[in-house]
Amino acid sequence: VFPLSDDRVAWILNAQHELMHKTTTPAYHFSPQTTLKTNRFVVRFAPDDSLRITFAARRTNDELLISFRSECDFANSANQRKIRHIIAHFLQIEARQTLPARLTALAQTHGFEFTQVHINSAQTRWGSCSAKRVINLSYNLMLLPDELIDFVLVHELCHTREMNHGVRFKQLMTSIFANYAALNAALKQYRPLQP
Repeated sequence: VFPLSDDRVAWILNAQHELMHKTTTPAYHFSPQTTLKTNRFVVRFAPDDSLRITFAARRTNDELLISFRSECDFANSANQRKIRHIIAHFLQIEARQTLPARLTALAQTHGFEFTQVHINSAQTRWGSCSAKRVINLSYNLMLLPDELIDFVLVHELCHTREMNHGVRFKQLMTSIFANYAALNAALKQYRPLQP
């Protein structure tokens, strides 16, 4: 049996606490009246019986308009999946255009180095960092406000120095975000879009 470091014990206790207090959040459910605000655009729905397909989407400036045929059944799970796929497509575009540049700027500001950044469709985590300092970011980050996006990006950058969530990691995060606990709690109020 190998003794555990204080950092490892802190990580285990934190993971146990999170598992015990984890709540199941319902999936997004869309209706014709739904308005969803993402980081870069607002999703709105509008009937359009000239459509030959169930849904069509158009992005203009800060709005993503999803048109639908009036007989569309929003209670149908296949239609809900189609809507989530449409929104996910536009979130991916925004994430690829926004997140790598923001990560680079934050790394330069706070003196971090990473080797690569990838945008993925992760639904169980906002981001991750490998031992080789490769950072993976979920396009779902685009559902968050700017401050929480920066919080997650800095979180992953801190993992380039501290791979666990121990005391040194939290000290590093707190040195950048004095309101670390409040931001961490705020992040838990959001959920990813699951296509």
